[in-house]
Amino acid sequence: MLEELLLIYPELTLIFAICAVLVADMTLAKRLPAINYYVSFVFLLYIGYCLAHRTPVNVHENIFNGAINVTSYSQIMKFIATILMLAITVQSKLYLGYIKKAGCEFYVLCLINLLGIFVMVSAGNFLVLYLGLELVALTLYTLVAFDREAPQSSEAAMKFYVLGAVASGFLLYGISLIYGATGSINFAEVSLFYGSGSPPQLLSIVGLMFILVSVIFKFGAFPMFQWVPDTYEGSMLPVGMILSSISKVASFIFFVILLRNIFEALDFYWMSTMFVVGLSSLIYGNVVALRQTNIKRLVAYSTIGHVGFILIALSLYGDSGFSSALFYTVTYALMAFALFAILIALYIQGIKVNSINDLKGLHASQPILAMMMLLTIFSMAGIPPFIGFHAKLFVLQALLEADYLMVAITCVLMSLIAAYYYLKIIWFIYFESCKHYVKPKRNAANILAITSSVGLLLIGVFPAAWTQFLFSINP
Repeated sequence: MLEELLLIYPELTLIFAICAVLVADMTLAKRLPAINYYVSFVFLLYIGYCLAHRTPVNVHENIFNGAINVTSYSQIMKFIATILMLAITVQSKLYLGYIKKAGCEFYVLCLINLLGIFVMVSAGNFLVLYLGLELVALTLYTLVAFDREAPQSSEAAMKFYVLGAVASGFLLYGISLIYGATGSINFAEVSLFYGSGSPPQLLSIVGLMFILVSVIFKFGAFPMFQWVPDTYEGSMLPVGMILSSISKVASFIFFVILLRNIFEALDFYWMSTMFVVGLSSLIYGNVVALRQTNIKRLVAYSTIGHVGFILIALSLYGDSGFSSALFYTVTYALMAFALFAILIALYIQGIKVNSINDLKGLHASQPILAMMMLLTIFSMAGIPPFIGFHAKLFVLQALLEADYLMVAITCVLMSLIAAYYYLKIIWFIYFESCKHYVKPKRNAANILAITSSVGLLLIGVFPAAWTQFLFSINP
């Protein structure tokens, strides 16, 4: 029993961290207002350190009667999620301090969100998977509505909650049908049942289709994307950072566990569906983004386009599809984080960016942040030598290996369309007259924005270690 508990030390540490933040808020917050942040920061730093240095090589343990699977893949994904959440926590503290909002609830919700990801990536049966998924979803619903004074936040949260509840219902119904067909909720037993070679029952196929609906919703892909633009627009900047970065990593984990691991033997039924969904998302997201002037809605629709790349890669046979999809997901999470980090830094400088028109002449008043925006936008557009170029290139290589030449050409054309609306932002920053002049101020928010943006360039110029690390991950 003790050995089993030691294998789930990241989850146990997170639970203790949540309790510690709540206790610190009740006892020390009046004397030390930032105590909640520091407790969260220290625990996240400790968890990241432990995952990096104390994870056994090639570990694969089934504990608690198969309810939890601890593998090298799960530990690496936990490490990636922890580092992202650590960076998000730092930038969020600066934002919340600027708008003078209490951060205890925010940090607790972030920790619970991370706990949900940990539970989900180590799930060994459908009930544990659903528990982790709902921890992630419920915290996101609450975070979107965190700014109670903004009507848009409440509206976006309500829409997100209702549609999310419907998607969860589809998932539960699909799980119940799979249980009816296989007689088990254990991943290993279900996978073994479908891998036996016998043709799947109609009940299994229908259950899989219900589960696919939930997967599509969690990714925010076409046609279950309606919540994405409204949620991005209505939420605070740190919440948008969470939705566009670590939330996409969680969706990727959800996809891989369900379809790549459990229903791999039924790939004939889900690969073609996800391929069409991915291609539709790629086309729809990039085309609709052309008409957007609100910066958050533009990012939201461009995210749908990026999700299309990920789903197309995931729907391909072989390890190259999975590796390129994982590379794209983590790379996009870093790019989205960098973009929102810059927007937060601008907000703290006194420049509230709602429309791309608010970026006119930014180089004149904020030359450093304008340059960081240029680096980030170039990476998101897939312009070499930035890391975004490598992410797109690996997906195109996987498509060509699978003899999908026309799909690869379509991806290139959509990337050109995306480059147009991304470069339009750069045009407003550097080639339009200055809308307002705000004297640059030195603050910590600039440091993280600069670090993340320059990191996109450095990883792109020297991609070997980054590529080797991500391509070595195998679920």
